Amino acid sequence: MSDETAVEATDVAVPATMPVLPLKSTVVFPRIFIPLSVGRRRSLKLLEDLPPGERHIAVATQLDETAEEVAFTELHHIGTMVRIQHMLKLPDG
Repeated sequence: MSDETAVEATDVAVPATMPVLPLKSTVVFPRIFIPLSVGRRRSLKLLEDLPPGERHIAVATQLDETAEEVAFTELHHIGTMVRIQHMLKLPDG
């Protein structure tokens, strides 16, 4: 096995910082389309506060899936940058 790491070039610039959406019991992999249900107030606010036209965020799985409030240090250290394709607000919030 080689010590080299293959990195695939993308046409999306990765910003130095971006909002991180914590996920419970969900792992998101690159190039996979997956619907996510967002219900926590902080998570909804994160999405609502995105600048107009901003469609990229980071997602990471939280270490304790029962925790409602999660600090950055309580997330797995590897996450995925995702592009939001569509957001649908349901009647219950």
